[in-house]
Amino acid sequence: MPDQNIKSFAELGMNFIQYHPTFKTKALPESWYFCDNEKEADQCAQWIVEGVKQATSTSMLWFETYHQALPKIGDLSILTNWIGKAKESAYDTYDLRIKFSFNR
Repeated sequence: MPDQNIKSFAELGMNFIQYHPTFKTKALPESWYFCDNEKEADQCAQWIVEGVKQATSTSMLWFETYHQALPKIGDLSILTNWIGKAKESAYDTYDLRIKFSFNR
């Protein structure tokens, strides 16, 4: 299965670069999937392919807990299904941060 995942990732990347040549000289983007289980990860990947899901949000706590950099406008990611098969590319075009508080 990993060989198929690499092929799907490469094909998706080449297709993206064909339409966005400025990314030709950039490093290979990170790949990831939504959710923490196979059923939901695969469903979200399908919704992305169908154009139903076009945005996401992640808590600041997640970024802090896992010591991850915040995404920036212009970042590119490859979205996969649960087993790592590339499904779509994601290009960050908007950054909105809203403070949520449980205190009243």
